[in-house]
Amino acid sequence: MNTSSLIYESPIALIDCDRDGPREILLIIDWEEQTITAETRNTRYDGTPEYRFHRRGDAYPLPPTVDASALKGWVDEHIAPLADHLATLYKKTWDGNNYVGRFPGHEDEKEGFDAWLVNSARYPCHDGGVWEIDEWLDGGAALARGELTPTTTPEEINYLASSIVDNAALENVVVCGGKDATRVYLLELQEAMREDAEPPHVFQVAGYEMVEKTARPGVGTSTSARLTLPKDWAGCRVAIVRLEKKR
Repeated sequence: MNTSSLIYESPIALIDCDRDGPREILLIIDWEEQTITAETRNTRYDGTPEYRFHRRGDAYPLPPTVDASALKGWVDEHIAPLADHLATLYKKTWDGNNYVGRFPGHEDEKEGFDAWLVNSARYPCHDGGVWEIDEWLDGGAALARGELTPTTTPEEINYLASSIVDNAALENVVVCGGKDATRVYLLELQEAMREDAEPPHVFQVAGYEMVEKTARPGVGTSTSARLTLPKDWAGCRVAIVRLEKKR
């Protein structure tokens, strides 16, 4: 079995995310080409290739924290010898509709191999994984003092986002969404900082009567807030002042 494509420098080289989160990592054995490869794919949307659908190749799920940099050596030692043997037993046969892969007379042996790969194989793993950026930064608490301020420029935020993702990779952590998601999150943190730092405005309004109340959510599915005012205020012009920061 040719395993030359299983050469990766980083332990997290096979980790990837999309809109559904971490994508599945698969070990692929192509019985016709006699190759063992790995791929990362969203099996929900990407579907199954035709040659694997007809069992001319097989896909086996790998742990989400599989150590890509150690995978080739482990496969060469533990899987390739068994796969080489099974490859000598493999036959492509015509079933009347398609060419399908079979192991005539050795089905039990193939099923045992499959079960071991799925249930018992102890693949090399790292101690990292996939993190959402808000979890990785602990809501911003993990940022060093002064790293992000209300006056940090967009260019500095871009550089900071890249540094965060790169430093996470050194700990075998993939930040879901990468640098783009990190940059957006930093901008959100910065906006919150600006709101916290903004002093309240002073309004001078001449009037005849004042009440102080807490605004309540609107009725039903309304996206508004409401206040109940004295009935004899009906028809009068009023001024509403928010006395505290938005929650």
